[in-house]
Amino acid sequence: MPLISKYCLKLEYIQINTDSTAIPIQLLQLLQTCLYIKSIILLNDIYHTDDVIIDIAEHCSNLQILTIHSDYYNNKTVSDISLLALSKHCLFLKEIDLNTCKYITETGILQLIQQCKSLHILKLNPCAIFEYTNFGFPVDVDIYNNYTIYTLIR
Repeated sequence: MPLISKYCLKLEYIQINTDSTAIPIQLLQLLQTCLYIKSIILLNDIYHTDDVIIDIAEHCSNLQILTIHSDYYNNKTVSDISLLALSKHCLFLKEIDLNTCKYITETGILQLIQQCKSLHILKLNPCAIFEYTNFGFPVDVDIYNNYTIYTLIR
């Protein structure tokens, strides 16, 4: 990652797979130099913490797509603190996949939706939002076994 940070200053897309040996501090260094990042996909559980997501939010104001995904529900914590940071710093967010984040709540999700006016696709754990939640605008809902996709119609 140090070489990428040095030579790919216009990088827009990052995907960190499960077999990556990069550590969170290397991601932070990359985010500090690559100011055009629009899409981040984190498939490695080491990145599934509030500290990492807050760093992403604070350094990626142009972020449009964020995926935090693992094959199972891990013990790492991405909570409403991360959602608050995203809603404060990432106002251009269009799509977010939090379907394996079990510590986020409806309150944090609604805050994110209210602040990120461009947010269109939201993939969540089925328990994250109550069935009767009022978003204030129409929402299409697709329910799958392990996640629910909310398409926000604004």
